[in-house]
Amino acid sequence: MPAVSLPQPLNHFKTFSVFYSGGRGFWVLRGDGTAPPSDESWHLLRFEHGATDRSSYLTPAGNGDTLRCQRTDQLWAHMLLPNIYHGPQTQNLTHGGLRGELPIFLALIAMSMEPTNLQQWLPWMFQNSQWQTHSLQRGCKCAFISPSGYTR
Repeated sequence: MPAVSLPQPLNHFKTFSVFYSGGRGFWVLRGDGTAPPSDESWHLLRFEHGATDRSSYLTPAGNGDTLRCQRTDQLWAHMLLPNIYHGPQTQNLTHGGLRGELPIFLALIAMSMEPTNLQQWLPWMFQNSQWQTHSLQRGCKCAFISPSGYTR
């Protein structure tokens, strides 16, 4: 999205580049993927895991390759991540959140919908200090299993 089309003034926070490779998952680069920094390389999306709340932290350099756990009421896991990233189910209401690098999270949201929907829906996704889910058609061609069991 061109910076001139975004609300002004803007302050740069961080830059990550993300793409999806069928069968391998999401690849993440710290920096601009069109002009990669010489000291950075592409890494598969990884997770660090919270010890007490069993949350998962999005990062290109974590120890985990799946979510630590997720609850059945957490629809974001199905919206954002292909089934290769899903962890075990839990019924514990204090376990299974998602944290991490904001640019990676925003990239996953962007890829969760068609590019033509992004400008309209991205501002809607964050309301009352909470992230929302959507049921729009996927933006990337990822292998997803929906909560109802159908592949998308």
